[in-house]
Amino acid sequence: MSAAETVIEARGVGLSYRDGQRHVTALHDIDLAVARGERVALVGPSGSGKSSLLFVLGGLRRPTHGDVLLLGRPLAGGADATADVRRRHVGFLFQEPFLVPYLTVRENA
Repeated sequence: MSAAETVIEARGVGLSYRDGQRHVTALHDIDLAVARGERVALVGPSGSGKSSLLFVLGGLRRPTHGDVLLLGRPLAGGADATADVRRRHVGFLFQEPFLVPYLTVRENA
């Protein structure tokens, strides 16, 4: 797959965090490339890292290590730059409503 065809790519992505006294490794050395027009399904049991991977790929969370590329460019950057890329190129439909109830749909975007 050429870089021109690749829409989103993860290279050696890992995500770890602390949950109280526990160290949690949510993602370990993930490599993934998704081409334009390709459909991908993430399946697995609860707690297997599906949502964590989506959050990292969408720029909602920074990986502990590794790189995420969107349209061939690194997604990592300052918070404002990442938010701008996310607004222009990434869309999410959350399982839980994360909208501010007193704002319109446009204002929540």
